[in-house]
Amino acid sequence: MDRTALDQVIEQWQSLNNSEERSQFYDNHVFPALKEYVIPREQQKHPQAYDCLILSVGLSPEPIILSVLTFRPTQVCLLYTAESKKLLDRIIDEANLKASQIEMAEISETRLQNIYQKIREVYEKWERPTRIAVDPTGGTKAMVAGCTLAGNLIGADLVYVSSDYNTILRKPNPGSESLILLDNPYDVFGDLEFTKAQALFRQLDYSSSKIILENLEHKTSTPDRYKPLALLCSAYAHWDDLKIKDSVTDLRLSKDCLQRYLRLKTDSTILSSYPTILEQQIQTLENLDLSLNELGENKTVALSKPNLYLPLMGTLRACAIRQEKRGKRDVATLLWYRLLELLSQQRLSTYGLDTKCPDYNNSQLQNKISSDSLLEKYITCGLSTSKKGVKPENMTELPNIIDLINGYKLLKALDDPLAIDQDLNRITNQVNIRNNSIFAHGFKPLNDNSFMSFKTLVESLVDIFKTIQPENQAYWNDCIFVEEIV
Repeated sequence: MDRTALDQVIEQWQSLNNSEERSQFYDNHVFPALKEYVIPREQQKHPQAYDCLILSVGLSPEPIILSVLTFRPTQVCLLYTAESKKLLDRIIDEANLKASQIEMAEISETRLQNIYQKIREVYEKWERPTRIAVDPTGGTKAMVAGCTLAGNLIGADLVYVSSDYNTILRKPNPGSESLILLDNPYDVFGDLEFTKAQALFRQLDYSSSKIILENLEHKTSTPDRYKPLALLCSAYAHWDDLKIKDSVTDLRLSKDCLQRYLRLKTDSTILSSYPTILEQQIQTLENLDLSLNELGENKTVALSKPNLYLPLMGTLRACAIRQEKRGKRDVATLLWYRLLELLSQQRLSTYGLDTKCPDYNNSQLQNKISSDSLLEKYITCGLSTSKKGVKPENMTELPNIIDLINGYKLLKALDDPLAIDQDLNRITNQVNIRNNSIFAHGFKPLNDNSFMSFKTLVESLVDIFKTIQPENQAYWNDCIFVEEIV
């Protein structure tokens, strides 16, 4: 129907003085005419049908009928009150609905919790559809509020039948009806939630930050903004747990999503540097995955390749720092200890020494010093002192298993740059304090001073190790997480 034909019907309707006659004429002539005019126009504006549509039924059935006919849902849920129940038959008939399409639920028009509960129930019954909308047009103010809140919580679109209301005739001006997709209120509240996610990220609580970001991804109109950041949180949480393959997968997805987002957002200057950082971290993680496999199968080979052992060292150091910031000094101590051990293992490997089964006659070592000379230096330098409480014995051979302390003793005897200037009593004392703590083999708590002394010792050795390999600084930096999401 064209506008002229509709206007002719409207003119007849407006000429009627009797309110009852005017109401019947509207139902029998005006509304059928405006459906023929409005629905084709609105379907052109909203060509894609919804799978599911939830509507609140007030005392005006016309907006509900228009909404159903325009959006053409497969499933419909009508939320009615005791007062509006009488309109259901007309709505079902004029909207051309079948019984198999319909869910109906009576609600309290003033109890928001009841409205949310009913919407949630039908949403779950429909198995959480993605193409779903909520139309609160027909309800009371409380029903509108409840439907809007529930719709946003389940990630539904919010649609509304807008019109110019004629206060004299107490009906919308026929033909002014327009179905609109409401702005997502979560886009406003989402900024507040994103601020929480940023704060949690700065506090290194990546799992909690991820939950908020995933929520924003599903509920706001800008999911592309939040998806790469949620994936980044997931990747960092996996990295902290040394779930390397999972971390690589999420980090790669995060980088790809971020690059797509940045193509459309040229003003995101801070984020623009992230893809490069993430690509470097992906490479570091892939090397770390290789390293963990090689260390389990061929430790000597892994400890000879900086691209394999440095990602592990960098990860241990960065994880220890983060765990300390979280207040988990027990975990941080374990990580610092493992790094202290790994530093010596790598330096010993440069002399062909495997700590589990050292061969002191290997060519790498013999080219520098003979076994006899090494044993002599090991003894005469006072490096073979027994542990406290154990009777000293005359040493006649080098250790057949190299533990952490003996490893540093051997490195000092070899004049290795990592240990040559080290006070071995300091290393021994710090390791013993750690070993006697409740976090290792003893029962004493590790106090703040003891923790900081142990950490300082390891950090000083890391600094020396870096000077031995100045060309490999990037490996350490690539294990440091980005500090901010924007």
